[in-house]
Amino acid sequence: KLSLEAFTPITPLAEYDSGYPATVLPYAATNPGITPVDVAFAFSLENPIGRGDTRANEPMTAPGLKGLMMTNPKLAAEDPLQGSFVLATPFDGEVTMWRGWPRNRWWNSPMLFWDEFSAKGRMGEEPAKPGPVGVVCLRATIAPGSTASFPFILSWWIPNRTPERCHWTAPKGAEKTLIGNWHCARHAGAWAVATDFASRLPELERRSKSFVRTVAEATMPPELKDAALSNL
Repeated sequence: KLSLEAFTPITPLAEYDSGYPATVLPYAATNPGITPVDVAFAFSLENPIGRGDTRANEPMTAPGLKGLMMTNPKLAAEDPLQGSFVLATPFDGEVTMWRGWPRNRWWNSPMLFWDEFSAKGRMGEEPAKPGPVGVVCLRATIAPGSTASFPFILSWWIPNRTPERCHWTAPKGAEKTLIGNWHCARHAGAWAVATDFASRLPELERRSKSFVRTVAEATMPPELKDAALSNL
């Protein structure tokens, strides 16, 4: 049995806790049988920082966190597509990674990845020429009647927001004015976001669930709840 309770933290009046450029996807697997089962989750994600063959995915580790940092070193510092993205996990079991699916024809790459994962339930030796689609794989043995969580964290850091990039109107000559993003003033990159976010995850989840539960159980009319939540 599989389930997912994904969320991005939100606590009213706590702009710092509600402003993380990150989300968590904690997949849960339950073993209803009478024997232990081996379970593996592989999360594949294409590097979203720019385009082309200059994108790079690098394995990173920190206390309680492992994952891939996705960048594009060849982009100019002022490029609106510049930034970083992270696919990581706070999972304390077996974690294996590929920096990328094998660089091959578009229909071959996913097939070669799937052959590896479906045969072994983990990512073995990395392809000689990894492409831009990185993989983080989690594996654990689940006892009969037990449930295990397989969490993935996505975080991003995109500093060069401009009117032109957002397709906004701007005074003539100000189309490329750097507006930026608030989250970039708080962290030095997507990996810093992910490590901070992971270290506070239990607290952020508890407070977010408390808020959602409070609204759900409130006696106010459903229309009022809908109006309030749609404008957060």
